[in-house]
Amino acid sequence: MTHKEHLLYMLQVNMMMAHRLIDDITDEESMVRGKDNSNHIRWQIGHLIHCDHYALSLLGRKPDDYDKYQKLYGGGSVLSEKTFDYPEIKELRDEFYKSHQGMIDFISGIDEAAVAKIRHKFSGL
Repeated sequence: MTHKEHLLYMLQVNMMMAHRLIDDITDEESMVRGKDNSNHIRWQIGHLIHCDHYALSLLGRKPDDYDKYQKLYGGGSVLSEKTFDYPEIKELRDEFYKSHQGMIDFISGIDEAAVAKIRHKFSGL
């Protein structure tokens, strides 16, 4: 399996698992914190969106709504318990699937040599 094939496989499995985990989460459930006081699901999904957006920006494909998700879910953001501080779970789900598909599309559209350049560029991170 090439590095590109491996990346695509991982991204596709992550997408499949995300559908299984979050497709039926309600707005109310999305604001419940874990028993160990972990961040609620809305924040977790928003953070995953921000991670996809950040990765795409490193690759020269910064999404239009990057700043929105950076402010809410990026480094230094503060978790809120107020429902109205975050997009509804449906919007977050849709945006996550869109951003993650953007990663899949980007990797699908480059050749193995480009993957090698990206690996080399970010190998020290």
